[in-house]
Amino acid sequence: MSESFDSWSKLPRPTPTGDSRTLSVLEISPHGRYVGRAVSGRPVLVFASLAGARVRAPIVLRHIRTEFSVACELELGATSRRCQVTLVECLSDDPGLDEFFVAVSLRMFGVNSGPMDESSVFRSIESLVTLFERLQVPPSTVPQALFAELFLIDQSPDTASIIQAWRDGLSDHFDFNLGNLRVECKSSSTRRRMHSFSMEQCAPPAGVEAYAASMFVEQVGGGLSLGDLATRIASKCGAEGAQKVFLNVTATLGSSTAESLRRTYDEALAEQSLQLFDLRTVPGIRPPIPAGVSGIRFTSDLTACAPLPIETLWRAFLSGRV
Repeated sequence: MSESFDSWSKLPRPTPTGDSRTLSVLEISPHGRYVGRAVSGRPVLVFASLAGARVRAPIVLRHIRTEFSVACELELGATSRRCQVTLVECLSDDPGLDEFFVAVSLRMFGVNSGPMDESSVFRSIESLVTLFERLQVPPSTVPQALFAELFLIDQSPDTASIIQAWRDGLSDHFDFNLGNLRVECKSSSTRRRMHSFSMEQCAPPAGVEAYAASMFVEQVGGGLSLGDLATRIASKCGAEGAQKVFLNVTATLGSSTAESLRRTYDEALAEQSLQLFDLRTVPGIRPPIPAGVSGIRFTSDLTACAPLPIETLWRAFLSGRV
């Protein structure tokens, strides 16, 4: 996320004026959208192309505030313009969340997104609000697991398809589900392929292809940060795909998002260790099981299992099975 944040951080703090709010901005879209710096020094997202938009009540959360039809002076380099805008301001004092806010703004509302009418802008702002609301809940899993999922997405030659297949919630049986393909992503920080599975994952319905993608994920200084990986993926897809990436990131990391996004991992190790396994053949517990027994989970050692070529998975996505 650092490159985009560096551009924002070079913006001067604007000089306040008496009768309107002043913002120092960078244009991120030819459709009247900007990221900027408020007089407070905090980052803002600005929509200046909504002439005649109706006045709405502000939306104020712990980390974000949205205001509609605000009179502003936009300072863009040596020029300035006065206009009515919709603006979203990051309220956090954590530089990590400032950086995340700028990255999300660029990917969801920048050059990859087209023209937006008032209702489209409001729906997108609602998604942004939802994204930041999730920063107030406890994390649902460890950052290592999310890094593995994102790394698998990044390795795919068909980013759009695999993001479409990515889970919509943490209650899904598999990390990637669509059509007749199921993929569970597993990571190990011990360099042993010891992974936890459910019985349902290892006994999929007839006609369903089910795989485990296993890799070694180790935290290292100077490696690939979780935040940079998420932004790299978001830059490969349109605004809708980027929105799903960031929503899943905050849904997973919750209140630990800012700290977790700064964690760095060994990218070369993850790439070299990535292997694919047929879930029907890994060691596991499968039906029949005794009556009245449910919720079965177990740990399987995949060391002795024969891996499949990772291209098997990419072909499954590219062939339209998802």
